[in-house]
Amino acid sequence: MLTLTNKEARNIILTSQGLVHNSFGNKKAGTQNAIEHLGYIQIDTISVVERAHHHTIWSRVNDYHKKYLDELVEDKKVFEYWSHAAAYLPMRDYRFSLMRKTCTLPVSWGGILISALLNLFTTVLKPKAPCNRKILKRRKNKAAGGIGKKAK
Repeated sequence: MLTLTNKEARNIILTSQGLVHNSFGNKKAGTQNAIEHLGYIQIDTISVVERAHHHTIWSRVNDYHKKYLDELVEDKKVFEYWSHAAAYLPMRDYRFSLMRKTCTLPVSWGGILISALLNLFTTVLKPKAPCNRKILKRRKNKAAGGIGKKAK
């Protein structure tokens, strides 16, 4: 059995999170490396000194500037998405978001169009689609004025 001291365990954890030394590099490339290594950076609106997601990157990347996130999105190196929360994710994970994106209909399309699409989905596509039907039903109900319940 492997045993570690508290100091050794702490060092492993902090190093794996990129908090011991500059393991991700500098500037925009370091920002991309940090996001790819960590898997995502949660976008946080809490702002005492600066929005919290900038603190997360700043503490790991030398010469970090806020503009790097926007540039990485423009360069299609990372993307913004609601994973378990709003986050910046590495582009290599974009494919995992596609199924949910294609199954979710915008509420702004209006109740009639959503009803027609939902009927098409349930009668024609349902047996073939790997889509979560509950998502579509929630969207239809919200478009009709309800909040997660069937509108009357």
